[in-house]
Amino acid sequence: MSEKFARVYEITGKNIEECKNTLNAKYGSNWVQCGWKKTLIGGFLGFGQKEGVMMSYMLNSEYQDFSKAGKEPSVYSSRISQAKALIDYHNNRDSQSALKAPGFSGIPDGTLTSIAQTANLTQKIEQLTKAVNEGFGNYARRPEAVSEHSTIISIKETLAENEFTLKYIDSIIERIKKTFTVEELSDEQTVRQQVVNWIGQDISVESDSYVKPPKIIVLCGPTGVGKTTTIAKLAAAIKLHAKKEEARQHPVPEIRIVTTDITRVGAKEQIEHWAASMKLTVETAEDPETLGNFLRVNKDSADYIFVDTAGYSPKDIKSIANMADILNGSGMNKQVFLTFSAGTKPRDLEEILRNYEVLNYKSVIITKFDETSSVGGIISVLADKHKSISYVTYGQDVFGTIERTVPARFLKSLSGFSMDDEYISKIDAKFGKENTDILI
Repeated sequence: MSEKFARVYEITGKNIEECKNTLNAKYGSNWVQCGWKKTLIGGFLGFGQKEGVMMSYMLNSEYQDFSKAGKEPSVYSSRISQAKALIDYHNNRDSQSALKAPGFSGIPDGTLTSIAQTANLTQKIEQLTKAVNEGFGNYARRPEAVSEHSTIISIKETLAENEFTLKYIDSIIERIKKTFTVEELSDEQTVRQQVVNWIGQDISVESDSYVKPPKIIVLCGPTGVGKTTTIAKLAAAIKLHAKKEEARQHPVPEIRIVTTDITRVGAKEQIEHWAASMKLTVETAEDPETLGNFLRVNKDSADYIFVDTAGYSPKDIKSIANMADILNGSGMNKQVFLTFSAGTKPRDLEEILRNYEVLNYKSVIITKFDETSSVGGIISVLADKHKSISYVTYGQDVFGTIERTVPARFLKSLSGFSMDDEYISKIDAKFGKENTDILI
């Protein structure tokens, strides 16, 4: 009598179908699947690996001649009865009846045990699968388990087109699944309007607060984002508002400007140009002592003091820390605004927010808002970092191109959400209209 052991083989591939196709091409129908699991395949020394599957299998031909030579193993014509018998044998529930099952007479004990262990492993996998299905069956039937509904796919695409981050998109999709049933998802427009509402709720706006004069306002941020121009815009907005109040005999506010930017060529000249148009002067402070003296001299006569700072790359941690020393060493009670342009990429914005934290900025000012067509990245990062927005600016014109932020400004900049006049009116009513009458 010839004896062959029921060996279990393994094969890897991108997916189950690829493994099956490979085995069919090699063995035809002369194989049977035992199980499979996810694994990492390919790569070099652990790098560049991708997710795939590892499938275990046995060859039918290796079961031949387990009984007496020349006798066909009729048991293998019914793999269901074989599996049941093997499990009974391995669990000692009825080993005698298992051994007497058709086709098992004469099989060596070691071979039978090997087969039984494989069958028992398969049983355990089936039991685990059943437990998982029973434990999460209700979850799978809940609305939030729906992941391929056409409305969800469409909204994902729209959010991606607006350059929202993957993390933010995932959070919105999760909220959709928890909020809407499968039937409700069919009303895509209603779902989209709810998404816009959620986005609006995620946009945090810094409210104005009264500060006893002088109100000291510091703008910091990377090079070239428009800090100097923004100071000019804020000063101009105060001047324009004062003119409106003259009829009510309100005093005209006194404004002072000081810059700590002594390294950039033309920095002082630029801000002096803007200041001259408003009949203001500009002072320079290159260290904490000079800045502190300037503040002490002007604290009783000024209503607003604007501090323009040098721009540094967010990677220049040392220079940012030095600037923090200058500002903190002056002993002033200040409001610091982090300034960046609307076209800043999400990953760069995360680094800017993180590395400028040492300055304890109050909120952010977004410049060059007219130069971007996608605001999703800004919304995503600011929401994730819990940062509020104070102002947005447009272009280089100093007068009338800065406004206090309201969520409506960002929502109406989104594309792909089919906002008609009626819906825009609802957005304005809920999330506020733009306000160019600046009070700081």
